[in-house]
Amino acid sequence: MADDDDNDAEGVAEPSEAPATDPGDPNDLLPRGTSLGRYSILGQLEETDDAVLYAAYDVQSQRKIAIKLLRVRVTPDDPNEQQALLRLAREAQRGAKINHPCVVQVLEVGVFHDRVFMAMEFIDGIDLRNWMEARDDPFPWPEVLRVFREAGRGLAAAHDAGVVHGDFKPANVILGESGRICVLNFGLSRDAFNASKDDADIRELRSSLPEEVVSLSGRERGYDKDKDKRQSGTDSEGEGDSSPANLIDEGGENSKDGDEVPAAVGGFGTPAYMAPERHVSRKVLPPSDQFSFCVALYEALYGERPFAGTRPVSLALAAVNRNIRPAPEGATVPAWLRAAVLKGLSPLPEDRHTSMEALLRELASDPKASRKRWVVGGAVIAAGVAGVLGVAQLREAEKAACAPETEKLNDIWGPKRREALKTAMLASKRPWAEPTWNTIEDRVDDWVAVWGRGTELACLATRAWGVADEELYTRRKACLDRGLAELAALSRALEAPSQSVVQHAHGVAMGLRPPRRCRDDDSLLRRPMAPADLAERIALLRADVEDVRAYLRAGQTEAALHQAAELELEIASIGHTPLHVEVVLLRGEALARSQKLQEARTFLERGAALAHEAGLEPELADAYIQLSGVLRGTGHADEAERLTMFAAGLVRRLNLSNLGPPLAVEQAEIAIALGKPSVALSKYYRAIKLESDRLDAHPLRLGPMWIRLGQLLIAQGDPETAVTHFADARRIFEQVLGPQHPLVADALLDLARAQGQLGNDAAAIASLQRALEVRRQLDGATLGAIELRLADALLRTGDAAQAITRFSEAEASYGALNDPRRLYEAAYGRGLAEVADGADAPAAVSLARAVEHANTVDDPILRADARFALAQVLWNDATQQTRALALAGLAERAYFAEGDAHAASRQSVNDWAAARAEAQRRRAENKPEPTPAAPPTKAPADDAETPPSPAAPQDAP
Repeated sequence: MADDDDNDAEGVAEPSEAPATDPGDPNDLLPRGTSLGRYSILGQLEETDDAVLYAAYDVQSQRKIAIKLLRVRVTPDDPNEQQALLRLAREAQRGAKINHPCVVQVLEVGVFHDRVFMAMEFIDGIDLRNWMEARDDPFPWPEVLRVFREAGRGLAAAHDAGVVHGDFKPANVILGESGRICVLNFGLSRDAFNASKDDADIRELRSSLPEEVVSLSGRERGYDKDKDKRQSGTDSEGEGDSSPANLIDEGGENSKDGDEVPAAVGGFGTPAYMAPERHVSRKVLPPSDQFSFCVALYEALYGERPFAGTRPVSLALAAVNRNIRPAPEGATVPAWLRAAVLKGLSPLPEDRHTSMEALLRELASDPKASRKRWVVGGAVIAAGVAGVLGVAQLREAEKAACAPETEKLNDIWGPKRREALKTAMLASKRPWAEPTWNTIEDRVDDWVAVWGRGTELACLATRAWGVADEELYTRRKACLDRGLAELAALSRALEAPSQSVVQHAHGVAMGLRPPRRCRDDDSLLRRPMAPADLAERIALLRADVEDVRAYLRAGQTEAALHQAAELELEIASIGHTPLHVEVVLLRGEALARSQKLQEARTFLERGAALAHEAGLEPELADAYIQLSGVLRGTGHADEAERLTMFAAGLVRRLNLSNLGPPLAVEQAEIAIALGKPSVALSKYYRAIKLESDRLDAHPLRLGPMWIRLGQLLIAQGDPETAVTHFADARRIFEQVLGPQHPLVADALLDLARAQGQLGNDAAAIASLQRALEVRRQLDGATLGAIELRLADALLRTGDAAQAITRFSEAEASYGALNDPRRLYEAAYGRGLAEVADGADAPAAVSLARAVEHANTVDDPILRADARFALAQVLWNDATQQTRALALAGLAERAYFAEGDAHAASRQSVNDWAAARAEAQRRRAENKPEPTPAAPPTKAPADDAETPPSPAAPQDAP
């Protein structure tokens, strides 16, 4: 509360020396000596958007206190300043009725020059947020538990008094130097969020919660509104306009504070700590406080919040769907404690603990009664953060020693730079440009926040707290600077993005390596440092290397290859191994993406050898994973499998969470190559879990995994499960990159394939039509394959007219590419569709064209299929029957030449020809013709790229 008080001893002994003054504009900071009734301002402590905190002297009690002067905001609920002021004063008054050692005591609430003020007891200490971030790793769980149990006692006391906090979070808990822990700022949240702006999926959240949760009236969910009598709780002895007595509605039956508030999109609070019901209803009840408390406790125990995401509704949906992060590797939090916290995080209020008191009893029920009792007092808090310094002195020392590195970030990701990059992205006019930019912006914002905090902690650990030496600080800083170079390359890639970059830009952002790797001190201390005389040159070369990495992530493989080849010669000449390893591995990766696998193997093996020699273990693990993929691609799956074993050991030992998912994917692909499909399935599910467990997890990385897993399931004969995975991938791409992104089309094509195998042709047609619509937006896109698959599905469902149109468009598309085999498929399918539509003459022309294309392909079976189909059409023209029989004879001989594999086709032709010959003979003898047997149908091939061959035509009646 009183973080920066330098006036602790000044003005207290002689309070009468502080004159009463008029500050003028109430929004100006109050000078020393200003009087607010019986209180005299000693000095400003801190300022936020919502309030200014002052140290003051209480003339009546002759003690130092704190004064919080709240800014009044006009909101949709309070459309004028007077109404807003009354509401704020009434909310502030609630805190005054709580009398408990774990709650900051509010002495008086009043109004001063159209602003609300709160006079409170003065507590010298730090807030819980600063305490939690005082070290890289969380404090031991017993210590965390003791702190939170004290804070929980404050919440429980408030609930017992009928007061709900509404914005419990670490910043609203004070840890005093004396060891006292207490909660403050009851009902004063003014952190506004607008869910309709931040998240378009508010409707999904509403539909995910029962209606009674969305409404949340005061008497629902076990909350007794009658306990919350509106009492002023003040003992005001102020003067004039500082007295709240005539302004604050004391409540009772006429108070509106307990009335139900209509569910709204957005409201007040801190979304990261808010219960899901708070996102759709402004009503705040005790179970909501409990949820917020458990989010903060989870964060303190594990060093991360339980739900991933940054947008308000995405956080709420994660809570509703119970998408709670698993415990980080190495966490020591016992199972009983985790279970108690997770119960408090239940999405429905009634599923949480029955009260804060019940939760506190659970938190005190450690089965190991003999465990060591941790005592959190002033010494522990100070040791965790400030050593022997006082809080005020610590803050000043930290500010002087570790100023934020805003200048570096502003050049790369400052407001002006971001606006310029956004403009360049939107100038592409691609329909997915804006959602892609939003995804990039969110991802980079998260990355920058972690990077900024890592930079600050590295500095504080050495320059302010003295727990790390200068060498370690230099290495941490160098690692963070490498990350910043990577971000700068992303920024440069987006300056004037090509259409290809706009399509793949999300990959550049997703590929940013996590700044948390710079906290691995052991790895940093083993890493060779750049010589001082070469530092500037190496920094410039690193920028070029990061450009290569950005080219690769943006799908510009040729540009990456060209620049990497030029860079390697220069980097090798200066002898800085870490940078040399990176450029060699990037060159190998680019060659692998270009399908130049033998060359890629050479570079990846060389990069692995350099990394091994220099002790660069993370780079070595990366090299092993990439090299195993190349070995698998060249038919050496056994060797690749052995290599992944070495990679797995490094990934586990070094806790390389960013390499865990790609390693599991590679192990799955190796299992496929070795004929072990069940192992492959297991590895893919593991890859998905590992990706979900990452601290910087993002659903966009899961989309390709769901697609590949679905393809594997189809190969295993399980299209039903595959459908769900393809649908998951499609939803991810739609939500993150927009419904018109090309990746959505890719997912739809796979989805249609699975739907077709399930016999759901209507759904498959709908998926193919959507895919076609999305793909039409791509310049130079080849749509023939989709047209063929869609035409075949339409023909199977009896829509011959639409099928003819699609086959015609496919033929035109492949004609531009001069692809004879695809031209054959389009002409053949068109002919069959025309037969089904009763248009024999056009069908004969199309099938004759198919025969010509089959001759170009030089495939006797394709030629035989087309000849037989043409023969069946020509037979309906009496003048063409002799030709029809001749074509059938050529088809029969082709099937015979290909052996037993086509015996059935040969027999079908023989049966058809024999029946027609018999018909001719009977007509010559004026005898009735027998009913001919129906010709066989061709079994459709199922290939994502090669469309199924349509059924053979039936005889005309």
